Amino acid sequence: MDKSKVIMMRDSITSALEDIEEFYGVKFSLGTISYSKNDGHAKLNWAEIDSNTKNDKYVVAETALRKNLMRYGLEPSIIGFEFSFRGDTFKVVGAKPRSYKYPILTENSKGKLTRFNVHDIKNAFTSSGKILR
Repeated sequence: MDKSKVIMMRDSITSALEDIEEFYGVKFSLGTISYSKNDGHAKLNWAEIDSNTKNDKYVVAETALRKNLMRYGLEPSIIGFEFSFRGDTFKVVGAKPRSYKYPILTENSKGKLTRFNVHDIKNAFTSSGKILR
């Protein structure tokens, strides 16, 4: 199996999952695909969503952040929190818990995902006058 075929398969899988997402009211996130000459595997995550968040492309990452708030020492109000960093504005959208050093996912003003460490997010949150309990 070559890389171009795996990329085409990933696109096909993602397209096929869209109907299932709509039918069951969930959002899928297809992880990294590992492959060799004859086989491969991928991780598939999903989160149940309600009608208010059906168009939210970060629902899986947000669910991961909600599950790990205590671990990171953060408040639920951190989700959607906007802050400035190096001349750009970022909004906290979720987490990648397996990324130990930079687990917090943000989206910048151009729609690009950027990861931050928990310490930087806490500093931005408290600098804005908010209090972490």
